[in-house]
Amino acid sequence: MAELKSQIYELKKNQIDADSIYGFLGAFNEVYSECTDAEKKQFMQVFIERIDIFPERREDGNWFQNIKFQFPVPIIKEGKEVAQIKGISLDEEKSDEHMISLEKLSTLETVCLLSKLHEAKHHVNVRLDMDEMAYMKALQKLEQMENMVEK
Repeated sequence: MAELKSQIYELKKNQIDADSIYGFLGAFNEVYSECTDAEKKQFMQVFIERIDIFPERREDGNWFQNIKFQFPVPIIKEGKEVAQIKGISLDEEKSDEHMISLEKLSTLETVCLLSKLHEAKHHVNVRLDMDEMAYMKALQKLEQMENMVEK
């Protein structure tokens, strides 16, 4: 937990760039997985003020109605802050310029056909770097949120 707090302090102290964020996120999973349940709860309470749930599970399987953050999260585009969001919502009636609706976010899905080499007439060797893929996915989600804020 102390290591995680140290990394957060360093991010705040230094200019935050994609590499430093990526490094922090890469280390976060390792540090978080070693935390006790009490430390995990304490960590989440720093970021999340409140979670509202629907009285009954919706047809799409969701229980979560809104997640409100403890502090506004800035949306930065081309080095400038374009908006701040205070939470995310699955309730379209409660979404506004400060509560991003998850239902409005587009999703990106990839389908890959894997076949046995001897059955395929042609094949292509592909190298996947999962760390790079995770970084790209995070950037795509940020772009989706920025696009929602602009609309």
